[in-house]
Formats: sequence, C-alpha cells, structure tokens
Amino acid sequence: MIQSTQQSGPGDEPIVITGVGLVASVGNDRETVWQGVKRGTSGVRSLAGLPHIPDGLLIAATADLAIDRPRRLKVVALCRAAAAEAMQDSGVNLAGVDRDRFGCAISGHMGDTGFIEDLQLGAQECAGPDVIPWWAQWMPNSACSLVANEYGLQGPRICHSTACASGLIDILAAHRSIRDGQCDIALAGSGEGLHPLFAAGFYQMRVLAEPGCDPSQACRPYDVNRNGFVMGEGAAMVVLERLSHARRRGATIYAELIGGTMHAEAHHVTGLDT
Repeated sequence: MIQSTQQSGPGDEPIVITGVGLVASVGNDRETVWQGVKRGTSGVRSLAGLPHIPDGLLIAATADLAIDRPRRLKVVALCRAAAAEAMQDSGVNLAGVDRDRFGCAISGHMGDTGFIEDLQLGAQECAGPDVIPWWAQWMPNSACSLVANEYGLQGPRICHSTACASGLIDILAAHRSIRDGQCDIALAGSGEGLHPLFAAGFYQMRVLAEPGCDPSQACRPYDVNRNGFVMGEGAAMVVLERLSHARRRGATIYAELIGGTMHAEAHHVTGLDT
C-alpha cells in the first residue's frame, strides 16, 4: 500500500456555518421567515405609499422593517438587521477573536440617489443632525463598509456587484478568503431594497408581473401562464469560519460549506444563450 506523505494545511480544513440571519417580506428574523415559508405565506402585495412609485403601478414583496435614522438607505437597514441576527446567532465574542482576521463580504446594492430629491426640495429641507446624507450611502459597497465598521471587522472586505448572483458569489469569496488563510472567520451575505430606478428599469423591460393580477398568485416562475416576475426586498447573512476556530470557541455548527463554482455565458445581460 502506498501512503501519501502530503501534510494537510489550513486550506484543507472544513469551513462551517455557525450563524444565520434573515429578513424578508414575511418576517424580520429567520424563524418567522421559516414559519412563513412552511405555511406558504405570500408577502407580495400591491404597492402604495412608496416614494417616487405611483400607487398600484407595481406589485412586490416588500419588507416591513423600521428605519432607525432619517434617510437611511433601506438596503443598509436590511443588511444591518440580518447581520445582527447572524452575529448574535453565532455567539461570537468580538473581544475574544482576532478582528484583524475577521472578514466581511456583503454584495453590492443600488446606491443612494437622494441628491436628486435634495435638488428638488432644497438642501435645507433635507438637512439635520440625524439625517444620513446621500453621499454617505452612494457607493454600492455602503452596506459592506457600514456593517464591517459597526462590528470592527478588520479582515478582508469584499463586495461583488453581479446582479442576481451577487450574494452567492460573496459567500463563495468569503469561503475562499478563509481557505486561502486571509482570515479565520467572516460575515457574508447580501441584501436589496426596492429602488425606484430598479423598478423603472424592469417596468420598461416589461418583465414584471402585471398589477391587475392577484398578488398572492403573482410569483409563479414555472407556471405556463406566468406573466412576469415579482421584485422583493430582504437580506440574508451567514457567519463562516474555520472548523478549528468554531470548535475552539464552542460554536454551534449548522453545516459545512464545501465549495462552489462560477460560470458565465458571455452572451447578453438578460438573455440566455439557448
């Protein structure tokens, strides 16, 4: 029998999930969302009262989440809420870990276009000590930066903007950062809020479900009678870490993330190469 003499290293160690946070249209925490999923609850509704979107024009699954400061970008609020739940669920003691080796990978999002509203209303009406200025949330990595700053995470900061695949790619990127030895633990995930420019773009493409249909039956992607897709809001975060790191601090382990792969058709921004 031939026995390998190759020594295993950090790159061979399993990477596990030790914390989960979730916010969606059917709940502001993972357990509420999960119970809603099991019941088949639909969060899709006809939109009314949203800034810059005419009442009844669109149907969507919006998250009912309180915003703590005026003009806080909703996607940032969603990511902060999901991150807080994931961090608490992981049981990590920030004082007991090396935050230089704690990464953060939260995907890109639509930036704050509040300067347009500022120009219309006048800067004085949009000012105030608690009002977050648009330029503080303009960059698509704002959620990643703000969440990482909030917890003092000084490891790798990663932010991809790859449309629908962004969150998954950032989870894989965090996995790779741990695998490569750049950090031992990372917060990773994604979020998005309903933005007027996103809504207008999809509306002009004629890919959204028609407002006149029953909202609870609107999201049916595999139905031959489907008439479009439904936009939604939410955020999901996980805490990933090296197995030995998790065991050393006595963390609860939910699953092992083995890996993943990425491909591109190099064809068209919305159409598949069929």
